[in-house]
Amino acid sequence: MSLRPSHLIKRLIATACFGGLCMPVFAEENASSFTDALREGTSLTQFRARYEHVDQEGKQDNANAYTLRSLIGWRTKPFHDVSVTAQLINVTQFNHDFYDNSRRVPVSSTYPTVGDPDITDINQLYLEYLGLPSTSIKAGRQLVQLDNVRFFGNVEFRQASQTFDGFSATNKSIDKLTLYTAHLDSVRQVTTIKRDVDINILHATYQWNPLNAITAYGYFLDAQNLGQNRNTGLGLNADHSHKDYGLRLDGELPIDKELSLLYTAEYADQSAYKDGDSRIQAHYARAGLGARLHQTSLRFDQETLSSNDGVYGFQTPLATLHPFQGWADVFTTTPRQGLIDRYLTFSQKVAQFLITSELHYFESDTSFATTNGRRGSLYGHEWDVGVTYNQSAQSSFKVELAKFYEGDIYGVSAGDPSRKRDVEKFWVTWIYKL
Repeated sequence: MSLRPSHLIKRLIATACFGGLCMPVFAEENASSFTDALREGTSLTQFRARYEHVDQEGKQDNANAYTLRSLIGWRTKPFHDVSVTAQLINVTQFNHDFYDNSRRVPVSSTYPTVGDPDITDINQLYLEYLGLPSTSIKAGRQLVQLDNVRFFGNVEFRQASQTFDGFSATNKSIDKLTLYTAHLDSVRQVTTIKRDVDINILHATYQWNPLNAITAYGYFLDAQNLGQNRNTGLGLNADHSHKDYGLRLDGELPIDKELSLLYTAEYADQSAYKDGDSRIQAHYARAGLGARLHQTSLRFDQETLSSNDGVYGFQTPLATLHPFQGWADVFTTTPRQGLIDRYLTFSQKVAQFLITSELHYFESDTSFATTNGRRGSLYGHEWDVGVTYNQSAQSSFKVELAKFYEGDIYGVSAGDPSRKRDVEKFWVTWIYKL
């Protein structure tokens, strides 16, 4: 007896789900008709207006950017186990007093960078199949957000999203274990540049209780350039294809009803992949401890992106970088001398307000040359503070400030593109969801 491919896949999955381990975690009631599937779907519509101010040493003018991001979308309810997700994006610039990090504006602009180019495009468009036990399969343009988005994210802070074209599958057949795999053919980055890639992802998370999990992952990136080539030290024409193998432990341990211990430990190895440059060899490490009491939390972390003897620093070109290494986004590419970030994070919730603050101290993994011909290791330090007012489930306001202060004068010349200058950034953001 022959089986159609869809029936064969179902048979294989069912065979693997022995011992009662398959759970219908993705089960969702099907609509009775296509019309009902449309009508009973979920809105993916959101508007985000932002003012961003940047004062950067070495730039003739200050940047003042007024932008609006509009996401218009809908996810249908499943019909015959298939749902459709469609979402459009538009980013509108209301003025042009900034460099928007796109090809349409010269890099020699007298303004600092506000990386929000205008765009009108398809943000998400994929089919999701839910007909297999405890499994979701997506095909099309989609967002990829893994763990704390340190390696893969949609760069949510910026107005234009990072989105991927390809295939992904998530399976939760085994209790407490989530398996995720993906093959991605292209990526549209927040610069609005679309790049052809060949990316494969293997990702497994075991969450033994709601607050604690351990994750193992393998990321295989066959991509000559994802925008980081200019500052890595390998050269513009080097092939930056690489693979990452990592292990992450993260969670919260309740001490009593009001006090919890926070912890994170992660390690990853990065090396050349396919035709990648042989000098690509570095590691990533993070360790952090903290505590949460009532609505207040305080923690200290150290994050290391190592250097291969000053030639190449550990890179995460597809990450959502804004939550890491300071909100000023000084280190969007890891310097070839590597980076050690020691930072203190504080948060306090008061009624509908959330107050957050960070203090960072940045050093290199390998010392670098300074403008006076000596060796240095201190990139600088940064202070960040923000207040979020959650007016309702649909509406919120944010006010944020980031100030980075240069340490040892970095680079053999003042024009070295990898030098990190003093910069101050200020944001006012309004978000409304339908």
